[in-house]
Amino acid sequence: ETELETELETELETYTVVTGGARGVTAQCLIALTQHEPHHSLILIGRTPHPNTAHKDDLLKTSSAADEPALRSMIARAEPQLSIKELGSRARLAWAQFEIESTLNKLKKNSKQCIYLSLDISHSPSNGLIEKLRGQGINPSQVHTVIHAAGLIDDRRLVAKSMESFKRVLSPKVDGLETLIHTLPNVMYWMFFSSVSSALGNIGQTDYAAANATLDSIAEVINQRSRAAEEGSSLADSSLASSIASKLP
Repeated sequence: ETELETELETELETYTVVTGGARGVTAQCLIALTQHEPHHSLILIGRTPHPNTAHKDDLLKTSSAADEPALRSMIARAEPQLSIKELGSRARLAWAQFEIESTLNKLKKNSKQCIYLSLDISHSPSNGLIEKLRGQGINPSQVHTVIHAAGLIDDRRLVAKSMESFKRVLSPKVDGLETLIHTLPNVMYWMFFSSVSSALGNIGQTDYAAANATLDSIAEVINQRSRAAEEGSSLADSSLASSIASKLP
């Protein structure tokens, strides 16, 4: 590596990737973070299509709707021919995109850069994320921090659970993390949004508890590697992917 290449790498912007960060509690945490620690460069990743793809009439209605049920009523009055299923899907999507747009606008006030990528990392191969990043002019090696907060619940008692349902709940947290690990080679800081259910359990959340317990185990592996690096142990030199392979279900 030449001196010029080293200098160029030093000058490259570094990014924080946040999964599931455009809505809900994670979004509120990010907004608070950027208010106290501005100038972060954020990449938010979520399954919901980007707000710029929203149905224009529905997006206009969100500005005067108090909540999703109110938006659904407004769409129903404007388009009475819609079925209940179509109406629910339209309102749900429009409200989600409205929330994402609101989050992005708040984050952009106090961050150097804030990008939203529509991508389901639990079902996309690593190159899907790579292509999305490069489409924004970002090299995966520029991502130095990951906040993994993607998640899904499908609460049912264990006797009513199907393997398909179980996998669907595990996938965002476990498969999503696997995608991140294999895609982003230079991550220095990992943060996982887990749940008390991983330790105490919760009625109907066997799968959700298992998903979060997996994240807890992987976090411990990463902490061990960090301690090993401080002590000069060979564990710090091993591949993160191979180090946690035994922890993945």
